[in-house]
Amino acid sequence: MHSSANLRAAQAVVSSRLRLQRGRSRDAARPLSLRQAEDRFRGSKRATIARIVKKLEAANTLKIEDLPDQQGGRPRLLTEEEDEVIVVFVMWMQRSGLPASKYEVEDAANTLRRRRDPDAKPVSRMWYRRFCDDHPELDKSILKVKKLPAWSMKKQALRRPSSGFSDSLKSSPTTKSVPLSVGMLTKLELE
Repeated sequence: MHSSANLRAAQAVVSSRLRLQRGRSRDAARPLSLRQAEDRFRGSKRATIARIVKKLEAANTLKIEDLPDQQGGRPRLLTEEEDEVIVVFVMWMQRSGLPASKYEVEDAANTLRRRRDPDAKPVSRMWYRRFCDDHPELDKSILKVKKLPAWSMKKQALRRPSSGFSDSLKSSPTTKSVPLSVGMLTKLELE
């Protein structure tokens, strides 16, 4: 937020300009310049005063509270509604037992963007990381780990893999769960 010296200086500049435009100034004095405002209000900077003056004149007000709250930087790729739709999608996927992967979330974002603008570019590489940072309520784990008792019902349906993978699992005393990664179970076949 801006310092009070910068705000008071900008308000003084805008009010002097408005007085001159409305003809309320009977003296032939010029409006307060940015340099004069910087000298009059100690601790203020001319560039900051100029930015605030520009915002105040665009909003046609003297109160800083009346300015629209705008964030700096680039505009967001998705609107608030589209962002909320993706959050609901990710939560639904987690509740169904299949957490959404990074590619599914990016695909959903790209689909929503293309509905709004067919010529929209895909989201960037860093979009997913910023999305996760913006929504800490989402579970960030993609690979879930299930306990072995959950696999006990399917034990008979799975045949032993041809590699030594299952033997290495049995020989390890610390192995209590099996990851549901596709790469780990590629050689398992159904009977």
